[in-house]
Amino acid sequence: MTQLEGLRDDTTVTFAGSDPLEHPDFARLLEQCPPRSRGRTKLLTDGFGLARPAAIELLERSGVDEVQVVMPTMDAALWGAVMRSLVRFEACARGLENAARSSLSTYVIVPLLRLRSSLRHLEGLLDRLDDLPIHGVLVALPELERVPPPLHDLLPSHPDASAAMSRVFERTRARRREIGVFERQPIPPCAADRQLDSYGDLFNQRLRHLSAHGAKGVRRVEACTDCELAQSCPGIDDAYVRSRGDGGLRPITVAEANGWYTKPINRLEEIQYTRVSPFDSQRAGKRGLLRINGHCNMGCSFCFVDLSHPNVPEERLMAEVDRLAQGGVTHLVLSGGEPSLHPALPRLIERARERGMTDVEVQTNGVRFARREYTERVVRAGLTTACVSLHSSDAAESDAITKQPDAFAKTVQAMHTFRELGVWTRVSHVINKLNYEDVPRFVRWLRAEFPDGMLDICFARAQEISSQTSPWILPSFAEIKPHVRAALDYCLDHDIAFSGLIGQGGYPPCMLDGDLRYYEDAMDQIHRDAGGSSDFVKAERCSACSFDAHCVGVRRAYVRRHGDEEMRPF
Repeated sequence: MTQLEGLRDDTTVTFAGSDPLEHPDFARLLEQCPPRSRGRTKLLTDGFGLARPAAIELLERSGVDEVQVVMPTMDAALWGAVMRSLVRFEACARGLENAARSSLSTYVIVPLLRLRSSLRHLEGLLDRLDDLPIHGVLVALPELERVPPPLHDLLPSHPDASAAMSRVFERTRARRREIGVFERQPIPPCAADRQLDSYGDLFNQRLRHLSAHGAKGVRRVEACTDCELAQSCPGIDDAYVRSRGDGGLRPITVAEANGWYTKPINRLEEIQYTRVSPFDSQRAGKRGLLRINGHCNMGCSFCFVDLSHPNVPEERLMAEVDRLAQGGVTHLVLSGGEPSLHPALPRLIERARERGMTDVEVQTNGVRFARREYTERVVRAGLTTACVSLHSSDAAESDAITKQPDAFAKTVQAMHTFRELGVWTRVSHVINKLNYEDVPRFVRWLRAEFPDGMLDICFARAQEISSQTSPWILPSFAEIKPHVRAALDYCLDHDIAFSGLIGQGGYPPCMLDGDLRYYEDAMDQIHRDAGGSSDFVKAERCSACSFDAHCVGVRRAYVRRHGDEEMRPF
């Protein structure tokens, strides 16, 4: 009761134990949960108490959102051996079926074991689950440190667990159900034997989990020496290495990691990012951002947007355009995902211009705008600015970064078309582990590709804006500095406009040796940290810097990963 008091309304409460329903005060505990507008209430159980219809009624009446039932097998003898009970199987199986056929969102947690009979019966369990209207299956990999050493042989090696996990996911997805890993215990990529590359978001989850928990209980092994993910991955679970050794672990290259499919594998956890955002700057007028969808025809590893989020309904978007206009927004930025995938894009642009907005900008990868007739339609609707994402001058490298074959030529064609139609065109270039050494070559290529007229580049550094971003692709300031300086020097010498250096997560001047030549034309882009955002941090010595009042610092996630030694006052 004490733990439940004073919870925020966005708190998710999970009742756990072998079976919380057996607690004599469980009903009172449910009553103690405050009504919440965004939080959820979950029950984790072996299913025993769910065998009673009154228990299901209690959960439904009390507003419980989700039930998670641990079920390693549908074989009674094996279930008894795994769960250490000879008499509960039938009730637990009946409880699972009761929950699945109720209004509760029901997930089955499947522990992976090494027992030969367990692996053989895994298919039988999946066959039975096919017949139940469950919402999804979560795989649980028992933690070695919680299991007595004499029993370690009962648990699978990482390669064996990867094979079983892939099979569970394959079967479950075929039924269009959710999949995932229970309690974020994913297998490290160096031990997965490439069997989980199609579920690469699990590797990102592991890295984020270790970072958030201070990388406790992990150690470096020989494979870490040559692993290009070593900057973001603190190592391998110590208990696993003690029990199994480090044989079979292999270094991972950035190119291999870039091939992982990192779209969120389920909707159990919403990726948080701002979809509608009026924001102030020191430029004339007022800007506003409207994300009209999340899905995209590309899959860049540095993207922070939830790619599984569909198109926002047109009626809601129109209302948001009206609201932003009433709030004084004169420059509307339409973003995504990929906004050109939303069928209402031309109509949204028209609405914005009708409401008096003088500048309407689209942030796009340009693929669809390679079709001139579509681009002409959007320009007639009132588009004034296009910010086009392009991250390499090499077609093969660009397509590898975006994971979209043959996209490079289409993006470049879109840039030419925009310029021909009189749309102010800005290139958005995200500097990451895959391309940072080629930034100087990129700006030289741009000038050669577009020899006439103004060039405008927005340089962005890949950073951990949301949990969707792949941590391994994020470079440090130190490693990209010489290449960024060379590119910016070329821009200054060849009259190429550039931006992105100042603001949230940009390049604090100290990271470029305090050279203010790169900033003197961008002072009106400064976003001062008026509210003391918790996402950003400065070192104590920053207070002695002449630029302190104009700098927001760097993201906390960056300091956790790299420290703050790069911050030097000037």
